[in-house]
Amino acid sequence: MFAGLLYLEYKSTVRIVYRHRQSGWFSFLGQSDAAELRQTVQTALAFNFSSLTIQNTSASLQENVNSLAKIRSEAPRGLWGILDLRLAKDYAMMAQLEQANNPVLAASYRQLAKTLLSSLGWREVSDAAMAELADKQLSSRLKI
Repeated sequence: MFAGLLYLEYKSTVRIVYRHRQSGWFSFLGQSDAAELRQTVQTALAFNFSSLTIQNTSASLQENVNSLAKIRSEAPRGLWGILDLRLAKDYAMMAQLEQANNPVLAASYRQLAKTLLSSLGWREVSDAAMAELADKQLSSRLKI
């Protein structure tokens, strides 16, 4: 019992010391720039981790879309384009996977992908272009 309490105290102390040291890691940048850098790094890590778990199923892609939406809501504005591109690719893949079973839902996902890609400056956002994008993503092992 005593050893367990010592371990918990040790873990608490390590966490407090880590937080204290972390607060000074970027002190030379200034408080605002340091906070932005921290937020950018945290967003990049969350984005990369979310991409590791994607499977070629609608449920997995929907879970990733939800995760990316949360990440985007907390991300610096400068990273929104990268996150929107990933979201658009997920929506295009979801549309492709749903096409046979639920064409109405597939059309909705395809439209979301088109809207996001258009907002990023893409010119070719036809249904054929979305299907090609989805097929390439679905056949790729790397979903970034």
